[in-house]
Amino acid sequence: MAITKQVLVTGAGGFSGAYLAQGLVSAGYEVVAIAGRSGSGRLRLDPSRPGRLIILEGDLAQGIPYTGSVEAIIHTASVSPEPKITVSEIIRSNVEGTRRLVEWARQQGVRKFINFSSLSVFGQIDGPVLDESVPRVNPDAYGVSKWLGEQLLADQGEELSALSLRLPGIIGPRAVRNWLATALAAAKEGRDITYYHPTADYNNAVHIDDLCRFIVSLLERDWCGHEMIVLGCADMIKVRDLVSALSAGFGGRSGLREVAPRRPSFTLSIARAQKLYDYRPMAIRYMIERFVEENKD
Repeated sequence: MAITKQVLVTGAGGFSGAYLAQGLVSAGYEVVAIAGRSGSGRLRLDPSRPGRLIILEGDLAQGIPYTGSVEAIIHTASVSPEPKITVSEIIRSNVEGTRRLVEWARQQGVRKFINFSSLSVFGQIDGPVLDESVPRVNPDAYGVSKWLGEQLLADQGEELSALSLRLPGIIGPRAVRNWLATALAAAKEGRDITYYHPTADYNNAVHIDDLCRFIVSLLERDWCGHEMIVLGCADMIKVRDLVSALSAGFGGRSGLREVAPRRPSFTLSIARAQKLYDYRPMAIRYMIERFVEENKD
């Protein structure tokens, strides 16, 4: 079986996209990295690997700024909900941008398409365990936009082999915009860490290294049609133990402030990803220890 070597990565100016682009180069891939309108951000050229990384800037909703060919696409580009982000911008970036990318993929004869989706597609989650069979209930505009991106890929049938990764918070060096990253930032600064459900089990995170290794393994295997899989940690930790570990990792200066939950807790089942795609994430306690150490700068 031929191994994919030419890969296009979108969202390459962000945390996940930049890390993946550079990780794929290190793994021997030739990468075309498309950064959004905000620029290349965290992505940097490695002078020791000339010719392995092309960095382009562009707005996917206006078209794909690359005319060459690639064998696979890793689509991480997305606009997340923020106070100044409108629904129109979410639709434009997440739906129209994905539509144009899928159209380009078909025109260029791309073999594989890995799509970064989100647990937000499920909307209201009543627990206790979330897997691919759980129905969608009242997702917000962001969740709907990610679901529509999945459907654009599903509509391609057998013409494009695609996999949508329904992701929780992604952590790693200088991770942002999820609860674990926010809690770690508070621990680092000695501020109180706010948390819910102290005795609940937790595995709702993915380390960017696990994600990068998983994607490399996916590029080296075949699948047909469109699949959607939930990713998370391999085992569990109690929420109170997790926040205690974060605080202890930075000297124990943070108070731990339990607040009343706004919604039920749930854990993630990764059984389908393990069975069908040999997904092997790190243990969550090790992942938290590593998350602390790699952010001590």
